[in-house]
Amino acid sequence: MENEIFNPGLESYKRVINSEVYVDKTELILEISQRIFTTENYICNSRPRRFGKTVTADMLTAYYNCKFNDENDIKEIIQNIKNYTNRYIVLIIDEWDCVLRMRKNLESQKEYIYFLNYFIKDNKYIALAYMTGILPIKKYGENSCLNNFDEYSMVSPGWTAKYVGFTEDEVKLLCERLINNQQPGNTLKEESNKRRKIDENNKKEKENKDDIEESIHKNELNFINIKNWYNGYQLKDSKTYKVYEIYTPLSVLNTFKYGKIDNYWNKSETYGLLKEYINKNYFGLKQDIIKLKEGKEIKININTYQNDMTSFDGKDDILTMLVHLGYLNYNTDTKKVCIPNEEVLEEFENSTKSEDWNFNEEKVAEIIEYFHNEVDNKSYNSEEALRFTIKETCYIACEYYNEYPELDAGKDYVDIAYIPINIKSGYLDLIIELKYNKNVKKVLYQIKRRQYPQKLERYQDNMLLIGINYDKKAKKDSKNFKHHTKINYKLELFIH
Repeated sequence: MENEIFNPGLESYKRVINSEVYVDKTELILEISQRIFTTENYICNSRPRRFGKTVTADMLTAYYNCKFNDENDIKEIIQNIKNYTNRYIVLIIDEWDCVLRMRKNLESQKEYIYFLNYFIKDNKYIALAYMTGILPIKKYGENSCLNNFDEYSMVSPGWTAKYVGFTEDEVKLLCERLINNQQPGNTLKEESNKRRKIDENNKKEKENKDDIEESIHKNELNFINIKNWYNGYQLKDSKTYKVYEIYTPLSVLNTFKYGKIDNYWNKSETYGLLKEYINKNYFGLKQDIIKLKEGKEIKININTYQNDMTSFDGKDDILTMLVHLGYLNYNTDTKKVCIPNEEVLEEFENSTKSEDWNFNEEKVAEIIEYFHNEVDNKSYNSEEALRFTIKETCYIACEYYNEYPELDAGKDYVDIAYIPINIKSGYLDLIIELKYNKNVKKVLYQIKRRQYPQKLERYQDNMLLIGINYDKKAKKDSKNFKHHTKINYKLELFIH
C-alpha cells in the first residue's frame, strides 16, 4: 500500500482562502522559512483547539508542496525524497500529541516519543520540522523528550504570539468588512436583524424592560460584543515585548457564519474535559475555580506540569493544563491565570452546577458529629470537648495551616484560628468560635462585634467565619441529642 503522506496537497488550504471569512496569516511562512537550515529549524507550536492549528499546517503544506509516493519505512521515505527529487524535507506534523491525549498508557506514550525521535532527531535530510498540537512536548521529570525542538505555547508564545488565533486588529478589520460596510440585502446583516427581532418578541413578557434591552444589546453583532465573548488571551512576544490581544478564531468565524454571538466552545473535542478536570480532588483547586469564576486572578506554578493529561501532582498542574486547553489565560509577567471571556466563563458555569460545588454544610456537620462522638460521655458536653473535636477534625490542615488556639484579636480572642502557612497560597483563613447553649446567629454577631476580621485584615477578602454551638441541654430522647446541624450564610457556617 502506497504511503501518500508526502504531500496531502493544496486542496485543504484552497477551501480556506476561498471562504467569505478569511484572515491572512501567510507572514508566518516568511518566519518559518528564515529558520530553514539553522539551529532554530525544529519548531513545536502548541495551542488550544479552535485556534487554527490545522489551517496553519495546511497553509505551510500548500507552500512547501512536493508530491511523492512511497511504501517504505518513514525514515527511508525521507531519504528517498532527497535521492529522487534532490530536495530536502520540510516536515509538517499536525496534531502531533494525539497519541499522548488518546492513549493513557505510559508505555504507549514512550513508544510514540521514541518513534518521533527515531526519524526526526539528527536527520540530515530534514531542512525544517514544524509540529503543532494542543500540548507542549511531553516531559519526564524536568526534561523534554524531544529536546532538539524549540517550544512555543500558550504559556510561552515567543515570536509566534501574533500567529496564535486572531489578533484584535484582524478582528476589527473583519467587523469593518462584514458588519459596518455591508450593502443592503447582505445575508449576514439580515440574519443578525432577524435574530434581534426574535429576541425582542421572546422577551416581551418580561417585566423589567431595562433587562430586556440590556440582554438584546449584549447579543447584538458588533465588535464590542465580539470582544467580550471571544477575546481575553494576552500573548506576549518575547522579542518585541508587544502584547497581542488574541481572539478564538473558530468562535469568531462561526459568529459571522451564523450571524449571531453564541457559545461555540462546546462544539469542540475538548468540551466536557473542563468538568472532568476541575472536579479532581486536589487541595485548593475547587476554591481557586470559584475565585476564577468571580473574575479574580490566581498565581500558579507552571513548571511542574508534565505536558500530558494524566500526570498531576497538584492543582497548579490542572490549571496549567487548562491554559493549554484554552480555558484560562496566562499572564507571563504576573504568572497569574484568569478566565478570558464570556464564552469560556459560560463553560465554567455549566461545569459547576452540581451540588458538589455548593458548600456542603451538612457534610461538615456530619464529620464534626463523628469526631465529637469520639469524646467520652463524661466530658462530651463542654467547650473543651468541642475544641478537641475541631482539632481532630482539622488534623490534616496542619500540612497547610498554622493552628492558633485562643488567638488574641480585636477586643477579645479567637477560640481557634487556622492561618495559611503560605500567605500567597490563596487558602481561606478560618476563624472558629465555640459555644454551647447559644443561638447560632449570635455566634456570628459575637465574631463581628469583636472585630476579628480587622485584626486579620490582610485575609479580609479570603476569610471563613465559623460559629459552632452545641446544645448541652438536649435530652437523650431529643432529636438534637449528640446531633449537629447547620444554618448557612455566605462564607459563614453555623453548626449547633
